[in-house]
Order: sequence, then C-alpha cells, then structure tokens
Amino acid sequence: MDRVRDGMKAFVPILIAFFIRYKSDKGFVKSLLQFLVVLLVITSITTILGLRQFPMASRELAGNNETAQAKLYILMNIGGFDFIYSLVVFLPIMFWLIRNTQKINKWLNIAALIIFLYCIYVSNYATALLLSLIALALGLIERNTKSRPFFIVGLTVILILAGTGVVSHALMDISNIVESEYVADRFVQLSMLLGGTEIQNIHTDSNTERLELFQKAINGFLNSPIWGHNWSDFSPVISGHSVIFDLLAGAGILGLGMCIYIFYKIFRAVVVVEGERINPYTRAVWILFLLTSVANPSGFSLVYLMIFTAATCIQCLENSVNRQYGG
Repeated sequence: MDRVRDGMKAFVPILIAFFIRYKSDKGFVKSLLQFLVVLLVITSITTILGLRQFPMASRELAGNNETAQAKLYILMNIGGFDFIYSLVVFLPIMFWLIRNTQKINKWLNIAALIIFLYCIYVSNYATALLLSLIALALGLIERNTKSRPFFIVGLTVILILAGTGVVSHALMDISNIVESEYVADRFVQLSMLLGGTEIQNIHTDSNTERLELFQKAINGFLNSPIWGHNWSDFSPVISGHSVIFDLLAGAGILGLGMCIYIFYKIFRAVVVVEGERINPYTRAVWILFLLTSVANPSGFSLVYLMIFTAATCIQCLENSVNRQYGG
C-alpha cells in the first residue's frame, strides 16, 4: 500500500504542471518558480548546517528512514538522496532564472545557486558532484551557444581517451582535491575501473557494492536483452541503483521502450507542447535527469517536480508571447 501511495505522489508534479500549462497566468508562474527557489534555499541551508554535525546524514537518509537517527535528521530538515539529486536537476532552472531576472532578484538567485552547489558538494554524493560539473558545462554552453561545437569535440575526445588512462589519471587527481574522504574514495574506484581494473579487484576504503550491482544488472540484460527477467515473476537481477539498468535487466529493451514512450507523451502534452520551441535549459534539465537515472533511482516526487513542474514553468514563461494564459 505504501508503494502505491508513493507512486501516486510521484506523479502529483505532472498534475501541477498541467495546471500551470493550461490554467495559470504569467504572474502566478513567476511567483511559483521563485517560491520554489526559496524553499530549496531553506532546506539547503538546514542541510549544510546539519551536515556540519552529522557529515554522512544525507547518505544515511538514502537508506532506512525509520531509524531513530534518521528521524533526527528529518527533524533537522537535512535533505536526503532525493533532495540532493533534485538540486542537481534544478541547476539549469537557476541558470535560466539568473539570466532572466534583474537587479536584486538576479543577485539573490546567484546567491541561491552558490548555496545549492555548496550543499551538493558537502552532501557526500560523488555522482551528484560530477553531474553538477556537467550542469555547469551545459549552462555555459547555453549562455554562449558558439562554444557548443567545442564542447562536443571536447566530450568526444574525453570518450576516446576514456580507455587510455588519461581520464583515469584525471579522476585520481580529482580524488586528491576533494575534501570528503568518502567522495574521494568513489573517484578512486571510478579511476581504477576506467583504468582497466576488474570490479572484483577494486579494493578501497568504501565498498564496491554499487559497481557489483551495476554489473549484475548489465549481465542480466545481456542474458535477455529483449524481454528481460521480471515480466512474469521476480528475478533478482536488478541493482536498485539505476533506473535505466534496472529497466533493461527487468523488462529488456521492450520495457525501456514503453517507459520512454510514456515519458515522451507526458513531456509533449505538458512540458513542451506541439509547435513550441524547447527551451535549451529545459533540455539541460532532462539531460541531467536521464544521466541521474543511469546512475541512480530517480522516481521521486521531488525530482519529478523539477523535470515536469519547474521545466514547464520556464517553458511557459519563455514562450509567453506565443501562447495564451487562462488566468
């Protein structure tokens, strides 16, 4: 019953986005978006303060929230897994706001962005930190579209060099800079993996369970790429750490295709309607969501609030000249 309830809650942001798209006016959309920033700033500040006392609290909240310690973290309003990754996905929205607000509001949004980035940095999520760097790169590209070809060339070069040891050494250097020992250790693991070390031979201070679960899911997909393993009965091939890998392992290409189709239809019905140009920052939000879904579970109402509700807000405001509001 709890799962059904949580699943229904996760799709509430779609209903809010539908209301914004078809029933709200420009003033309401602006106020809603800025109010969302205020709420995120408040939780980011309480999270930063809480992590000074309990440095691993955000990570611990990714597990069992029913423990006495977890309840204490919640009372302190420390953001957990879904909050941190929601901040990551929200970063392009902040770039859009900074670009489209003036005077005091612009400076307040810049301050909010700095708070969000620092909150992500101290949260002890290595993947969130990497995705934040990607978000910053996407923001720079959209601010100066002439740099897009250089970014594409640079990304291609990085992918080509990924197996040569250059990227592996770069990640090892990053691990020496990052203050958090846990995050640094994750970069060491990724460096060793890209350097050619097999998962079973990676031995660091933190465990490699996530990498092992990824490998299990990938193997499950390769054993049954079309249908997967979990259509008729449960087969424990899913990792629990990746929406994309788990869909491929559990339901195969067929299941992933169905999921993509559903999200595409919702996206075209609410976020970017027919005849409307997709905002580059909306595109960046969804790119970050897809990258998050590769490395993590991402089906949370707060994450959906970013990809559906917040993205719809900037789409409506960006295209307000070409559409009619009902308010």
